[in-house]
Amino acid sequence: MIELKVYQGRDWINLDTYGNENVALTFQVDDVRNIANKNASYSKDFNLPATKRNNRFFEHYYDLDRYNLDFNAYKSFRCELYIDGINVLEGYLKLLGTLEKQTEISYRVVIFNDVANLIDSLGDANVENLDLSELEHFFEYNTIVASWFGTDQLGNEVPYSYGLVNSGNMYEDEGIFYVPHTNFVMNVKLKYIIDKIFQYAGFSYDSNFFDSDEFDRLYFTTASIKDYGTEIEPYEIVGSEIVPPLTSIGAGQSFHDCIVIGNGWDNQVVIPVENVANNTGEFDPANCTFTASTNLVADVTIKATAINATANYITLTCLLNGQSIGSYGIFQQPLLNTPQIQVLTFETSINLLQGQSFQVAFACDFVTNNFGIRSDDFKISIAISNASTQDLVQTQLAGVKLADIVKDTFTMFNLIASDKGNKQIKIEPYVSYISNKVVDWTNKVDINEIELETIEIPRRLVFKHAQDDEDYYLNTYFQDNGIEYGTHIVNFDVDNEEEEVIELKVFSVPFIKTLEGTDMTIQHVGILKDGENIEPYNNKPSIVFRRTSLTEPNTATTQYPLNPIEEFEDWQLGTDLTTYPQLTHFNQLIVDCASNDNSYLFGNINPNAMLDLPNLPVRNLFQRFWREYIEEKYNVDTRILKVKAKLSATDILNLDFSKTYQIADQYYRLNKVDYNTDKNKLTSLELIRI
Repeated sequence: MIELKVYQGRDWINLDTYGNENVALTFQVDDVRNIANKNASYSKDFNLPATKRNNRFFEHYYDLDRYNLDFNAYKSFRCELYIDGINVLEGYLKLLGTLEKQTEISYRVVIFNDVANLIDSLGDANVENLDLSELEHFFEYNTIVASWFGTDQLGNEVPYSYGLVNSGNMYEDEGIFYVPHTNFVMNVKLKYIIDKIFQYAGFSYDSNFFDSDEFDRLYFTTASIKDYGTEIEPYEIVGSEIVPPLTSIGAGQSFHDCIVIGNGWDNQVVIPVENVANNTGEFDPANCTFTASTNLVADVTIKATAINATANYITLTCLLNGQSIGSYGIFQQPLLNTPQIQVLTFETSINLLQGQSFQVAFACDFVTNNFGIRSDDFKISIAISNASTQDLVQTQLAGVKLADIVKDTFTMFNLIASDKGNKQIKIEPYVSYISNKVVDWTNKVDINEIELETIEIPRRLVFKHAQDDEDYYLNTYFQDNGIEYGTHIVNFDVDNEEEEVIELKVFSVPFIKTLEGTDMTIQHVGILKDGENIEPYNNKPSIVFRRTSLTEPNTATTQYPLNPIEEFEDWQLGTDLTTYPQLTHFNQLIVDCASNDNSYLFGNINPNAMLDLPNLPVRNLFQRFWREYIEEKYNVDTRILKVKAKLSATDILNLDFSKTYQIADQYYRLNKVDYNTDKNKLTSLELIRI
C-alpha cells in the first residue's frame, strides 16, 4: 500500500494515491559512467488522482478558468513516500503537469531527495545573494597580522586571512618593497562560504570533513586588483543638459528640444552630457560613462523629462551597462496637438573595482521620431563613497553561482552526499565514505538472468582547475612545461580515442614562486600589459591553505625585511616585518615541505620557480581523493553486473551505498538501484565488481 505525505504550512497532510500504482524509484550516489557528476535519488513521474483532497492541495491546477492561485507549480514541497508503512523515499514533491483523459483527471508528479533539492534550490543564485557581513573590517596593520591566525585584534575568529601576493609591483632593494594595501590580498575561508550557501538554501550538513581542521584552513583568494586600504573622501559628479544636435519634438504650439529615444529595444541611446561639475576625470560626458579610479560605490541618480508626441503608450527604460535600472510608461497624449510630458527619476547603486566602468543608456519599446528626453531638464548625479569589504568581495565574485561553488568543492575532494532526511545531508570524501561492511544479497538475486556490461574507459582522463587565461605567470608556465599548472592526466591503455575532462568552473590555481632576488616564496598573480608591465587584475579565485609563520612549529622567516613604500610609511610605524604568512597550495611552510605533505592541486608541478622548496609534496587532490576511486572503477577488469533482485521495502529503507555487497563469492559496490513499488516486480540492480 502506497502512502504519500506532504508538508503544507505547519502540518503533514496525506495526498490520495491510486493505492497500488507502480512508482519507479531510482537510488544512486554517483555513476561510474559519468564520474564528474554526483547523483541523487528520485522517482520517475507518476500520477495522483484528482480527488477532493488532492484538488484542495493543487487548487484544481488543471482548470484553465481559475486564476490567482496560491499554488505555485514552480515550487517543491517536502514529502515522504511510504510502502506498507515504511518510509522508502523522503524528499520533495514537484508537480510536472496534469492529464485529463475522458472523465478522469490526474496530477503528474515527481519526487527527488534532499541531495538533488540542494542544487535545485540554489538555482541561479550567486555570491551577491549571500550575507557576508562577517567580512567587514578596517584595513590596518594589526588587523592584517591578526588575520594570519584567523582572528581579529581581540582574538575573535574571523572568516578571512591576508596573504602576500606579488602582482608585478614588489621588488628587492636591500629589503623587499611593497604596497601593503595592494600586496596583502584578502582570502576568504571556504567553509564560511559553504556554510553561508547551506544556510541560504535552508539545509544543514553532517560532515567530519567539513568540520575538520584541514578544511577549516582552506581559503580562496580574492582579486589581486583590490586595494582595501585606499580611503576616499566622498564626492559627487553632476552633469546637466544634453549636447546638441537636438530634435524638436512636439505638436501644435508646444515643441521641445530633445534627444530622440525612439529606436526600439534593440537600439540603446547614449546621451552626451555637458555642464559637468566636479569631474575628477573619471566621467566621460560624451559617452555618459564613469570609470572608477579606485574601488568605490557609486550611487547614481538620473532625472529626465520624457516627451511623448505620439498617440501611443510608450515604455522608457534606463540601463546601466545594458541592465535595466527602471522603466516608466508614458501614456498616450490626451490631445493630439499637446505632447505628453512626464518627469522621471531613475536610481541605483553600483560597486566598482578599480578600472571598472558603467555607461548610462536609454531604450524604448516603440520606433518613432516623436519621442525623446528634453535637453534642459536632464541631470545625472554620481555620488562616490568608499566600498565596504563585503561589497568588494561580492563585486569580484559577481556572477559566480553558489551551485558551482558547491559542485567545485565536491569535485576537488570527490565528495559523496547522502540524504539523512529533514533537509540534512551527510557529506564525506569517497575514501572516507566507503566501508568494509559486507551485506550478503546472494539469496535475493535472480541468478537466472545476469547481464555484464563493460565500462567505457577513455584514453585520457584529465583533472584540471578553472582556467585563468589572462594570468601571465600561468601562461608562462604552460609555455615552458606544455601542461597547465596543477593539472593531472591519467592515461589508459585502451583503443578509445576520447578524452574525458573533469574541470572546475570557479576555482583556478594559485601560482607560487620565489620573488626574484629574494628567498621569499609567495603567490604571483598578474596580467601582462603593453608587452612589458605586469599589473594586478580581476583574477579568478583559487584555493590556498593557511599556514602561519609566527607561533606554529618551524617558523619561516626571511632575511629581507618587508618595507612599505614611502607613501605608506604609517602602515607599520617604522617596524619592518621579518616574518610573513604563507597561503599556498601546500599544507606546510615552503621551507619545511616533505614529499608526504599535502598539495591542493590535482596534479604535481614543476617546482623550479620555488627556490627554497626542499621537497615537492605529492599527496595532491588526485592521489588523496580520486586515485582509489579511479583504480576501482576505471579498471580494465571492472564489469557492471546487471541483475534482478527481490528487495523489500525494508531493504530499500536500509540501502547503503557505502557498503560492499556480496553475491556468491564475488564482491561489489552498488552503482544504481531501480526499485518498483509493485510487489510483483523485481528490483533492477547495477553493481560494480571490485
